[in-house]
Amino acid sequence: MRCFVSRNICGAILFAKDIADAMHAKRTVLLLAAVMVSLVIAVPLFSDDANAQGVTVLGVNVWSPPGSDLLDIRAGEVKTLYLHLENPTTEILYVKFDDPVFGKGKARILDEDNQTVNYIEIGPGTQRTIRVEITADSYSGSVRDINASLTLMVYKGSLPADAASETFNWTVHITSGRASENQYNKIMGIYNNPFPAPFDTSIYAAAATLILWLVIAFIVSYALMPKIITVLLRKHSKADRKDLIKRVKKEFLFIFILYGFTASAAVTGISEYLIRTIETITYIIYILIGMRIAWRMFTAVVDMLHKKKYSHRAAKGEDVPDDSLRPLITMVFKIILGMVATGLILGVLGLDTMLIATGAGIVGLAISFGAQSTLAQFFSGFTLLLNRPLRPGDLVRIGGNTETLKVIHVGFMMTTFRNWANSEIITMPNQMVVSSKIINVTAESHTYRISVHVRVPYSANVSLAKTLALEAMREHPRIIQDGSEEMPKSRFEDFTDSSMDIRVSGFVDDFEDHRSIAAEIRESIFHKFKENGIDIAVPKMDIYIRKPGDNEDLKY
Repeated sequence: MRCFVSRNICGAILFAKDIADAMHAKRTVLLLAAVMVSLVIAVPLFSDDANAQGVTVLGVNVWSPPGSDLLDIRAGEVKTLYLHLENPTTEILYVKFDDPVFGKGKARILDEDNQTVNYIEIGPGTQRTIRVEITADSYSGSVRDINASLTLMVYKGSLPADAASETFNWTVHITSGRASENQYNKIMGIYNNPFPAPFDTSIYAAAATLILWLVIAFIVSYALMPKIITVLLRKHSKADRKDLIKRVKKEFLFIFILYGFTASAAVTGISEYLIRTIETITYIIYILIGMRIAWRMFTAVVDMLHKKKYSHRAAKGEDVPDDSLRPLITMVFKIILGMVATGLILGVLGLDTMLIATGAGIVGLAISFGAQSTLAQFFSGFTLLLNRPLRPGDLVRIGGNTETLKVIHVGFMMTTFRNWANSEIITMPNQMVVSSKIINVTAESHTYRISVHVRVPYSANVSLAKTLALEAMREHPRIIQDGSEEMPKSRFEDFTDSSMDIRVSGFVDDFEDHRSIAAEIRESIFHKFKENGIDIAVPKMDIYIRKPGDNEDLKY
């Protein structure tokens, strides 16, 4: 075939030359250009079969695609080679394969149905295609000119009495992406060892690499990293910045030192398998430390934001309330960190994360059916923490119960209350809390309006009674009169059978003391009424007794 191509090329060139001699120069150039383009197109067409690896074995034509005699593959990667087998005869032929030989990994033979085979049957006038799947060893390093071979034997009938065999060879170049390629006896894996003998060995280059990484670790952890945090958090207090630096400084130091040991191991020239094992272990440690750093930075930022939110209250000496949303935020962040860390570690170990995620989903579905009540409690707690209808310290009434309860703790499963009157601890499932009507008495503030009712007889001076009741309320030190709430008021409420009702109302500074404050105001009103000759009305009823024989038209 090569001779055929060469003769055609030579003939085309001579033909072009004859034309050039016989015609004008300008037309000659055009013709030569057309001939050269035709050659460029024609040569690959004629060369396909020439470059293909093809033989005939006992009547079976066997060939591989062009360019498949050289295979470039990365360490740990899988590549596929194809062999086409054609039976042009009128007989059934059988092909048996020996195990493929590949010294830096493994190889197997697959048929069209992706099944591993060691022999196939080829019918008359049919064609089959097999695949040789080559997997390079992950620890092989970069190696060139590795031979991979496959021997096949073609025979007729059930026994290979009349048989012929052929061996196919491929050259494989392996490139390692994780090995200590070109790092042996190089400081930092980059610079050739400059030390004189006997310090020009890889051990001393590894020691120098480790020392340099230790220096880098201390510079980054104790000089560079604090500066970066200071710049990024310049709007926060110095104490907050120091707290964050203290939380993550040791972790950063450990990461750089660990990387220095790994880099030093690559410089020593130890086996590729050992380097890969060290890398896998260190990658897992990096992931765990990274998650720890992320968690510490997250908690520090949450603390800083919480302090900033309530800094004005702390400056006034007031109590800083707990952030009831923090448990929800921290739980969600923990779940995210756990999922990310698990996925990364599984990826480092080479496991199929999609398969594991699918299995976990099935297990989760089964658990959800078996633990519906527990999950209902959990998501009810999630709803309480997200919507926050009540917070620790709030005074609430739940459902149709008129008893006031003080919220102690809102958890993911249960909410704890304290009985306001009897100091009893009450634990209630979150599902019950969410499904009930919640009256939050102190949602916005702990101030509370109280009303004191007093009855005076019809003979009393109503205006004076209102004035005295209002004075009694205003004189109490726990009544709010700074304008932040509505000022105390008194009014004539109603006529009853034996009295006139007067009501005086105002806001107290703390709901928890509103009953005792109301009692003290009632006592003050009683004394003021007594000093001013106003009686407290009591129910009266006039009874007229009529005896038999009395005038029935008697008017009362």
